[in-house]
Amino acid sequence: MKKLLFRTMMVVGMATALVACEKEDDSTSSTNGSILGTWEATSSRSIEKMNGQTQIDTTETYAANQLLVTFNSNGTAYSVEDGITDTANYILNGNQLSLIDNDPIFGPDTITFTATITSANLKLYEEYSEVYQGVTYSGSFEMNFKKK
Repeated sequence: MKKLLFRTMMVVGMATALVACEKEDDSTSSTNGSILGTWEATSSRSIEKMNGQTQIDTTETYAANQLLVTFNSNGTAYSVEDGITDTANYILNGNQLSLIDNDPIFGPDTITFTATITSANLKLYEEYSEVYQGVTYSGSFEMNFKKK
């Protein structure tokens, strides 16, 4: 079953927060374009490792108009996936994009991505690494969009 963008990213972010929060800085990312407007998801990839060994490596390709995300100038965003709408607030500071989901059950939750923005493409990327009880957990999540 498909999940909404923000819920998917929040789940990834919550899992990241449970095992880690040491983010890697991607100083090569840029924000040469505006995030404002509607973006169409094209693909995503999630990798989870334990002690350097890949446990999960999932890639998804999205059909045309399957998942759309709109960023408004007032700091709000919404996604529409398979006819279901979800909303969030966002803050873009340099190349760091924070999505704030106001879940009615769990309360507000924030996840921050490194964003690479051009006039035609948006890439959101998150990476984490943490040692817990002698086991190193690490992973990454990347989602790619094209401007509508």
